[in-house]
Amino acid sequence: MNIGWKLISMGITAAAGAVANATAGQVWEKGLGKTKPTSDEEMESLPLKEIILFTAVTAIVHATVTTVMRRKAAERYGKN
Repeated sequence: MNIGWKLISMGITAAAGAVANATAGQVWEKGLGKTKPTSDEEMESLPLKEIILFTAVTAIVHATVTTVMRRKAAERYGKN
């Protein structure tokens, strides 16, 4: 694996994390009608089902965005 692809992969991972965080925040606010927790103390005081929902939404979005972006980058970068 060359350095160019490693840098592209790191950028994709960072971008996917940002998208997942933003999406989880929107789902949280629109779906639950609450503001998204921002600190560890707020997360610890949440009911278990809300923590599971937050984690699941974030993980699903992150995995989906990462996969799609890596496939598109591989097509353009010439990795198949």
